[in-house]
Amino acid sequence: MKAGGFFSRHPTPFAIIRGCPLLFLGEDSGIRKPVGFNRQAGRPGGAGGLEMLKVSVLVTTYNYADYVVLALQSVFDQDYRGPVEIIVVDDGSTDATRERLAPYLDRIVYVHKENAGQGAAMNTAFNLATGDVLMILDADDLFHPAKVSAVADRFASEPHLSVVHHRLRLIGPKGELVNRAGELQTEPVLTIQTSEGEIGDRSIEKGFRWYFNPASGLSISRRSAEIVFPLNASLRGSADAQIAFLASLTGPVGFLAETLADYRIHSLSIEQTAYAGASERERKLKIAGVYSALREVQAVEGNRVLAALGKRGGLSPWLDINYIGYRSLLDGKPPKAYFREAMKGIWGIAYLPWYTRLRKMTRLIRKKIVRG
Repeated sequence: MKAGGFFSRHPTPFAIIRGCPLLFLGEDSGIRKPVGFNRQAGRPGGAGGLEMLKVSVLVTTYNYADYVVLALQSVFDQDYRGPVEIIVVDDGSTDATRERLAPYLDRIVYVHKENAGQGAAMNTAFNLATGDVLMILDADDLFHPAKVSAVADRFASEPHLSVVHHRLRLIGPKGELVNRAGELQTEPVLTIQTSEGEIGDRSIEKGFRWYFNPASGLSISRRSAEIVFPLNASLRGSADAQIAFLASLTGPVGFLAETLADYRIHSLSIEQTAYAGASERERKLKIAGVYSALREVQAVEGNRVLAALGKRGGLSPWLDINYIGYRSLLDGKPPKAYFREAMKGIWGIAYLPWYTRLRKMTRLIRKKIVRG
């Protein structure tokens, strides 16, 4: 399931941006553990004497029968010599997903559960994972053969990192090169984020700005995951937005310049189907609903993570100045109706120094749309 992220730019103030990434997604059960699957995190020396970390690949899927086996095969084809486990959580698929996965049950950990959204599915995957490094793989995407080894080696050499991310190449339904619109290309089109370092602080200062590549380009350390999870399952989608932001609060982020995965653009993806048949207003309302809910969850869960780290929080959705625009559209009120609440929310963000909060409040005052 596509979780969002992608080429995200910070939304235009007080407006619903055009072409922004959609983050919304949205138990007969039984855990199928692979027969004889190696769950022991062996520690032979890796390249350059690096420790061979155990890797858990987390795959959540919903009605992606046409792609999920290809995704798994891309993990089977990895050149990594260390232990790897694959956790597949089927979020109540109604297509042929279960039948397609049946031949691979001795090589994966498989769960079929009642549909509850990607956040809940990712929580289930995390609860089953035993790796030192957790790598996310959307069920319609592909890992390149060197992905696991490159990411695992980076974590082994820099164990203080919370997240490692890398660029992805855009492909179409049959693996052909495409651009964001799904149009055929002769040269690869890549995702654009290259940020590393103290991204958590930067994201908060910039109003929850997105500094990461999409889900299949994200990996998180076990240390960070233990603090980040469980995700807030009230948000049915945008699991990568929760994971990346929250994990970045727990430590520095690393970036790999290599293109190590493919991001598939196709007609079944959430991003392509969410607005089918919707009017322009309906589309704007959907986007406003997604982003306002995401900002609220990021604030609540961000405060939870900061408290676990012994840090001051006070994060508020008003950190994102565009939250006023989302609320205005959803509630049918003028933006200036939220001015006092926004000012109070910004001033209450104890995580930020007073002069940063004051600068944000000054910026808000200068917005003509708020003044009048």
